[in-house]
Amino acid sequence: MSGTKKLFSGLLTLSIGLVAITLHISQPTQVQAQNYQQQTAQRQELKRLQKLAAQQIQQPTEAIATYQKILVLTRQLQFKMTEVSTLNQIGELYTDIRQPQKAIEFYNQALPIFREIGNHYDEAKTLKNIGGLYHNNGELEKALAAYNQALTIFRKVGDPKREAETLRSIGTAYRQLGQPQKVLDSYNQALTIFRKVGDRDLEALILQDIGSLYDETLIDANGSFYYNRAKLQRALEFYNQSLPISREVGDRFGVIYTLNSIGSIYNRIGQPQKALEFYNQALPLSRELGDPSLEATIIKNIDAVNNRVRQPQKELKS
Repeated sequence: MSGTKKLFSGLLTLSIGLVAITLHISQPTQVQAQNYQQQTAQRQELKRLQKLAAQQIQQPTEAIATYQKILVLTRQLQFKMTEVSTLNQIGELYTDIRQPQKAIEFYNQALPIFREIGNHYDEAKTLKNIGGLYHNNGELEKALAAYNQALTIFRKVGDPKREAETLRSIGTAYRQLGQPQKVLDSYNQALTIFRKVGDRDLEALILQDIGSLYDETLIDANGSFYYNRAKLQRALEFYNQSLPISREVGDRFGVIYTLNSIGSIYNRIGQPQKALEFYNQALPLSRELGDPSLEATIIKNIDAVNNRVRQPQKELKS
């Protein structure tokens, strides 16, 4: 065979070999094809289940069962974002049906995923949810631990409103633990932030919180009730700051609550006419609101003023 023929034969053999190799590489194996088909089926099933879960929004138990199936699929498909949102959704549903321990279980599964994908904002929101569940369950130390973790992250990501809301929750937890100075520290920080961001609704609420902290009835060693005039005056200051804001933002319940609280203080410090002035403002508003129990409370307080006029005044201690 001549050199030219040999060369041509060799090139032809090489070309056929390369084609075979190319075909071998480009064509998927049977296993790859099966995997692709399986993943396609899983994606379709995932969409179907997500649609079903949305339809079950008023049926939390059924929705949880559906989301559990969604969770399995998201883990098989390694869809981290869908997995973590599903975990949070299940946590919210368990919260709605008052199963806090189950809710915490799923929220805690979500936390490391948020950290892994770098979603610190939702990590903080989930921590606050966990804190709220512990708080409602009376596990105040655990609640504070979760709240403080959330607080640190909200500060880092720059969300002052969430920061202030978390400070308010921390203050409320400390209040239940009987640590008034820590309550005031938290509430005052929250108040400053609410004012800075211009959230008038929450500014009014935190002013009511601070007012109620000073507005307290004390019991002496003999079991008799008495009132601290200086504290009640401080309570009046905060209630009087809150009242016009509640009116401004249209918070009717906040207005009624504050009017009733101011009336109660004036009754206790021996100014019955001032007490009636505020109670009589609150009464028609409670009727407009359509809350019979609130209306009944205010009527009872008005009766208490009239009874107080006929009785010796209790001593006020400062």
